[in-house]
Amino acid sequence: TIPLSLLGGCIIMLALGYSLNSLTLLAWVLSIGLVVDDAIVVIENIHRHIEEDMPILQATWLGLKEITPAVISMTLVVAIVFLPIGFVSGYVGALFKQFAFSMTIIVLISGILALFLSPMMCSKLLKRQKEGDLSTKIDHVMENLRGKYKCVLKEVIKVRYLSIPLIIVGVLFGLYLSSQ
Repeated sequence: TIPLSLLGGCIIMLALGYSLNSLTLLAWVLSIGLVVDDAIVVIENIHRHIEEDMPILQATWLGLKEITPAVISMTLVVAIVFLPIGFVSGYVGALFKQFAFSMTIIVLISGILALFLSPMMCSKLLKRQKEGDLSTKIDHVMENLRGKYKCVLKEVIKVRYLSIPLIIVGVLFGLYLSSQ
């Protein structure tokens, strides 16, 4: 979705007569995080249903049905936040007009792609994880680490009265090291 959102943004920016300058590139950089976020939300929800042994097409429809209002809300909120900047008058308005409209355009395109392209790709590309996959091995390692961390955390909580003196010693040690 990142290349398609940016390509769509380029086409609309070209149609509006905007140049590719520092502020429009800043809008691109900021919008990439939002573009990825929209797609990830949709894909993760569909993947969750697939892992619950639901048929892939049914999981895609149900996952999309559940997450559509949230994706629309996220997209519109971000677009509405940046859009008024484009209507500021004066020198500041002239400076930030292309930034605001570029950001809004790319975010709106990413929302549309997250609702249409991502589910279609999920229905064709996502499969259930097999027990020998790398991702399941990583999941097992992470579960082991989580268990060990939980044990260590229980032990630390037993001696929590030492935490503030240890923090003070750590800060003082850091100050000592930084002064050397």
